[in-house]
Amino acid sequence: LSYTGNMNRGPKPVIRRFLSSNGNGLTVDFDGSESSDPDGDEVSFEWNFGEDESVSSRDKKASYTYSSKGQFIATLTVMDGEGSEAATSVEINVEENPKPLVVFPWSSGEACDDDDQNYDYCGSLEFCTNGDIHGYRLPDEEECTPRLSPVIRVAPGKKYKFTLRNMSPQGNPTNIHTHGLHISGSGDADDVTRIVHGGNRIDYTWDILSDHPGGTHWYHPHLHYFSEKQVTGGAVGLLIVDDKVEDALPEWTSNELLLQILRVNGNVFGNGKHYEVFNVEAKKWYRLRLSTVDPLAVPLELRFTPGCKIHKVASDGIWHSLISGDEGLSFEMTGASRGDFAIQCESPNSFVNILYGGEVAAILSIGKYAPTPYNADLESWSPDVRPPSLQVNSLSDGLRSLAVVTSENQFKVNVQRDSINDKKWDVDTPLTTIGFNEVHEWSISDTREHPFHMHLYHMQIVTSGGCGSHKEGEFYDTISGPPCTVRFKTADFGERMVMHCHVMMHSDVGSMAWVDVQPRREGQTMPINNVTSLEYVWKKDDVDDSDLTSSPVSTPLPSQITTASPSKLAPLSPSQIPTSPPSKLRRTTLSPTLPQVENQAYVLLDQDDLISTDETVSSRPEGYYLYLNNTGQLELHQGSPGRSEAKLWTSPNPGAEGDYFAKIRGDGHFQIREGTVANKGDFVWKSLVKGPSDVYFLEYDPVEKMLAVRQELPEDRESSLILWYVTLVKIG
Repeated sequence: LSYTGNMNRGPKPVIRRFLSSNGNGLTVDFDGSESSDPDGDEVSFEWNFGEDESVSSRDKKASYTYSSKGQFIATLTVMDGEGSEAATSVEINVEENPKPLVVFPWSSGEACDDDDQNYDYCGSLEFCTNGDIHGYRLPDEEECTPRLSPVIRVAPGKKYKFTLRNMSPQGNPTNIHTHGLHISGSGDADDVTRIVHGGNRIDYTWDILSDHPGGTHWYHPHLHYFSEKQVTGGAVGLLIVDDKVEDALPEWTSNELLLQILRVNGNVFGNGKHYEVFNVEAKKWYRLRLSTVDPLAVPLELRFTPGCKIHKVASDGIWHSLISGDEGLSFEMTGASRGDFAIQCESPNSFVNILYGGEVAAILSIGKYAPTPYNADLESWSPDVRPPSLQVNSLSDGLRSLAVVTSENQFKVNVQRDSINDKKWDVDTPLTTIGFNEVHEWSISDTREHPFHMHLYHMQIVTSGGCGSHKEGEFYDTISGPPCTVRFKTADFGERMVMHCHVMMHSDVGSMAWVDVQPRREGQTMPINNVTSLEYVWKKDDVDDSDLTSSPVSTPLPSQITTASPSKLAPLSPSQIPTSPPSKLRRTTLSPTLPQVENQAYVLLDQDDLISTDETVSSRPEGYYLYLNNTGQLELHQGSPGRSEAKLWTSPNPGAEGDYFAKIRGDGHFQIREGTVANKGDFVWKSLVKGPSDVYFLEYDPVEKMLAVRQELPEDRESSLILWYVTLVKIG
């Protein structure tokens, strides 16, 4: 189409900007040279910088230094000489006393003592909210600052007890995911089906393998339905695995610059600020450890303005197979990627901008040259022998043609907006089962609109020539490009391995799945993480972790509770399954032959199924709750989760085929099913109402003289729902 009319069309203004800062303010170099006029008319320019109205410019390019702090609107008006003009504006932020990154403080010694596990370090972090703002802060902080979370550093060969406190006043549930760490995805480790509600806390165990590669990673909430909202609100942070001393890396690798870029709704932040400023020395090599975060996740350009040598030396926390790596000024990064870059800037008294998606995230302020060990030339080198989880080929040169992957270990994955392989997220049902400690080859669909992330293991690109920006032979945990073939090895641990589209809105609505990694060779064994802990109550004025006299009681994950139910539980017919939550869902009849023993409690589940206590019951009952112990047995305790006063009863060991088992699903419903955990049968009964908390407890009802199964916690009993009653014969 061409325009043949005589009507004058207005010009199209375009602003490009370059930032520099030397401590005396923020200097912005404005460039309007990309502005144009559709009629080919000669145009003129007028700049208004938004701070001092008496200062303006009519040049195509202009420079202005903002000397005061605050938010300013710089406007470019372009005129065509025919009476038409058009204007565009950009926002300039000059921050006052920007906060620096802080490092998460780990404790050690007696503060980390635990009856069940030995920890090298322990520490607590708070998840906080303020309206739409979400963030992480240290326990001694009051302000909830988005996008500026502590940098968590861990070391290979160390075991950490990490406590997450949910300080959300709205009671928003959350959890935490260690994106990129090679640790277990089950039990009390990095299981994203775990949950902690407002006012509660939950303990994680991060057991870092001794051969874990040093790498750049990040952490964020990963609770289904809530992750997009909480990450958009600013709850993200850097997670660094320190390099091992024995790796003998070049000296420049310890000369770090840390940068996490968060892009939200087109706005870009560097380390929680509108832009980060790094003061660097000319001709010195630095290791920029960078994380790009965007809830939309799709690939964008990471660009450096000219003035430095830039080599990408690691992707998603794994060193490239040959360093110095790719050299350039432009790199494609998804909204869940990490990159390590070797950087050497040339000229003193100059500046370089780092942009993501076209917006400035950081400024490199280049100072004078000073001879140091970091000035040496960047030598080529390769990482030493890869750990087992990265040994996906039969020979060390990584040639695909020399490795054989059996057909049973080949699988196709189709990532869609709301499902994977046409199946929505189901916390109870794996997409498939794959072999432990084996090499697998997967064909991944086009992921340019649905970046694909895999937990637990890194994927090696084996498509000839690579997949888009992902290089053949290199390792990634998040890929976005044309159809791609990858390999990974299910080494060190298995069980639940989650994968999903990293467009967080998509994973929240169902584009997430998991595979069950299990041993399938004769005589093969696999470590099992069956240490589980449920959230427990904590208040701001409670004692610190180090003052607790005992560790919280091990309790089951809401999505993983499985145990043998009493063997004589009659299945309900369809007509008996309730469609609404009556206050007395099931009431049994007392057996006249039950013993009457003073100060003991008896809970009757069925006419012939008696639960009796092994210990004396306190005369002042404050609540009862059930949980699974580490052997899979159900226990009845008096007290509240995390504060057990007495263990009242322990179920028999999980039964064989044909028994019943009870489970709390990931959606908070309590259910009873026939069969076994490995071979599920029909539903016998499922609760139909879920309260604001997925916690259940048993409490003595003095009016009904029975134990009531309630939702939420004993502290919230007035507002909690009674799901059903079990008969109490005698108490106190």
